Amino acid sequence: MRAEARSLADAVKRLDVNIVVKLHDRSYDRRSQTAGPVDWGHHLDAICRSWHVHAAHGSDVSPYLFVADALVTDHSSVGFEFALLDRPIIVIDSPELIRKARVGADKVRALHGAATVVHDVEGATRAVVRSLAEPTTLSDARRALAGRSFHRPGSATARAVDCIYELLELPAPDGVRDLPAELTHAVPSGPYVLPASRTTHHV
Repeated sequence: MRAEARSLADAVKRLDVNIVVKLHDRSYDRRSQTAGPVDWGHHLDAICRSWHVHAAHGSDVSPYLFVADALVTDHSSVGFEFALLDRPIIVIDSPELIRKARVGADKVRALHGAATVVHDVEGATRAVVRSLAEPTTLSDARRALAGRSFHRPGSATARAVDCIYELLELPAPDGVRDLPAELTHAVPSGPYVLPASRTTHHV
């Protein structure tokens, strides 16, 4: 698996894009069987330095999704989250992972329907090129996936505050109940957050 990841990193790096590597949180949990014998917390920085890519640490993937122009993943919930941004999703088909993780066929179909599905490094590289050149391809499918997966995205904080005031039987501050409808459909534009970036494209 490490050799395949290295091949993918090398291939995408030749496209002159910034690569951000984010492992699944369980990769850092030594109690998890998915972590295996490798101490990924110790090795990730060294690996990414040798690959000349950016290692993303911490459990919150959101800042890195926010800045990314495209996502390359296997079957993961991060693909569903990235659909909220309506940016290209590239899924490397992983039947063994799907089988071992017992992922439902409906979830596989849902993510695949909103993504470019590839089967090897060459396919992933070509998909990244096409996605950066034509980012609106599959936009309708991504928005539909986000709409099915998340309830009123962008409004959770306001609704939670509203519930708290209601439970306390206090009047909610102005604006809490009148959340603008456009906020629930907004697609934010990611900030430039990588100081060592060589290009404007982050994958």
